[in-house]
Amino acid sequence: MANLSNINNKFLVTTGGDVGIGTTSPQRLLQLRSTNEATGIFLERTSNYGFVQYNQIVGSVETYHLGFVNNNTFSSDILVANESGSVGIGTTSPTLGKLQVAGSGYFGPVGTGDATTKAEMQSNAVLRLKPHDSNSTNMNFAQVNGGAGIGIQTTNGPGTANWDIALSPFGGNVGIGTVSPTALLDLGNSIQDNKVHLYASGNDKYGMGIRGSQFLFYSGGLGSGSGGITFGKMTGTTYTENMRVTNDGNVGIGVTSPFSRLQSGSHTFSGGNGMAADSRVGISNHGLLTGMMLASTYNDPTYPEYGLVFVQGPDTSNYNVWSISPDCPAKGDSLNFIYGSNATNIHVTSPKVIFDGNGHVTLAITNATSSTTIGKDGGGMWMETAGSTNALSDMRFQARASGAGSYSAIRIKPSNQSLEFQTSGAVRMLINSAGDVQIPTDSASLQLRSSGSSSYTSIRRDSANQLIVANTAGNQVFGIGNGGELRINNGASYSAQYTYTSGWNSSMQTLIPGSSLSPNAVYLVTIKCNSFGAPPYYASTVFHIATSPGTNGTGGSVPFNPPTATHVSSNAVWTIRISTIVNGRNGLEGYLIGGPTNFNGATIYVKATKIMTM
Repeated sequence: MANLSNINNKFLVTTGGDVGIGTTSPQRLLQLRSTNEATGIFLERTSNYGFVQYNQIVGSVETYHLGFVNNNTFSSDILVANESGSVGIGTTSPTLGKLQVAGSGYFGPVGTGDATTKAEMQSNAVLRLKPHDSNSTNMNFAQVNGGAGIGIQTTNGPGTANWDIALSPFGGNVGIGTVSPTALLDLGNSIQDNKVHLYASGNDKYGMGIRGSQFLFYSGGLGSGSGGITFGKMTGTTYTENMRVTNDGNVGIGVTSPFSRLQSGSHTFSGGNGMAADSRVGISNHGLLTGMMLASTYNDPTYPEYGLVFVQGPDTSNYNVWSISPDCPAKGDSLNFIYGSNATNIHVTSPKVIFDGNGHVTLAITNATSSTTIGKDGGGMWMETAGSTNALSDMRFQARASGAGSYSAIRIKPSNQSLEFQTSGAVRMLINSAGDVQIPTDSASLQLRSSGSSSYTSIRRDSANQLIVANTAGNQVFGIGNGGELRINNGASYSAQYTYTSGWNSSMQTLIPGSSLSPNAVYLVTIKCNSFGAPPYYASTVFHIATSPGTNGTGGSVPFNPPTATHVSSNAVWTIRISTIVNGRNGLEGYLIGGPTNFNGATIYVKATKIMTM
């Protein structure tokens, strides 16, 4: 059967059933051929028809178009495929890949599936991207969170592997909440506490946020008091903590459970060791050979550095300020203790106590141009007070009982270069500028005693300006009168008195009974007789004797004549001897040679005072 052809061979049906339009040798069931670029297949309805055309040559590249025509006027290409195998949607020259879409697109819906696993991210994916033939990496886009979000998951073909997503791996910034990121990751300018969550489960959240001008770091509200935010270093998979801010608000450096508001180092001692409770400790430093360093580059010669400042008071109108302020090199080498009431700039206030670099201590006096310095040099420890007012320049070592009005003191008075020793507020001894030692109180005495002994010998001055040496009972042992005379009177003395009668001028009379005088002793003996009638007659003598060793015997010593002052007769003289020893002791005998023979009744006074033991 011959081919079936229309007029001018514009239409041909071969015996094999192929149809050719514009060609006499169709190679397919339907083959259209035309040299006109606008030739295609038109699908038309009765009004406002449209058609589909293909086989359009754009430049030197043949392209195949699926288009739409309205009222014989070309509207747009729906799809374009070129001879290179590229397909364009919204573009007539797809050159950027196998599929090039110019304009917005829409994928889905693919059903009601909600992805909860990596595998479901693939099975429910609205879009799957596989960048390379040689591996099974897939990026899947699917619904998550019950339709409240879209998930992006990179995994392998079966949906089992945890593979990575890299955003701008070779440069460029990533923005979340911003269209113009200015950093590698820019979260935009929204102000919210929960800007970033690193972990979130219900009300237990860990993350970062922005609140006004604050940068928030927070840990979970359900964590323990010792938990919180930690800072440290990561070596491989090993994390080492260096600092922690606990959920209780304490900060620890080198410690995981700080008990104070700021704690450095692990502690042995806590608030209960000195401050009653942990809650009372603001800052604490712990460890071995660690301390707090206050370092400054301040170098003003006028005032010291602030150093350590203490402020204490109920309010800003009533408070005390103390500081421990070091000098800078330009000013000196001192450490200053400064006090000021309601002070606003403490380091310009005059110090109360100053420690200098040589170990000297200066004590300043408030509202006065004077100070006291305590120091030590090659000669030992010294203290010096300097000032323009004598009363304020005095130096006192003073002590008193709590609440007592009187005190004891050693007072140095630069005004007259004197040294005073005081008790009960009164001067008891004074050393003047010439080195004289004065005891201004008549009843005061210098007591000499052995360590631990209740017995003593005292030296004092009486109201008659006599120097008195007395024993423990206060009895005078001897005295030196204002004129230089010596007075001896102690418990070792013996006194007696007799009446002068006939025989006192011719034979030995008892002056001191036997066994009265100690052996091996020296006695000062006074005999006084001034009542031999008128005109006043007297016969007195003073002499000393040495008693024997105390051996009993008979007889007495050889008589001797001490110098005698008389007004009885120029030849009258006392004759004296030591009497016979009785019980190891001596007595004393004597008579007045040349004494009156016609006078009786005169009183003779005898006193023997031991002045030395041999």
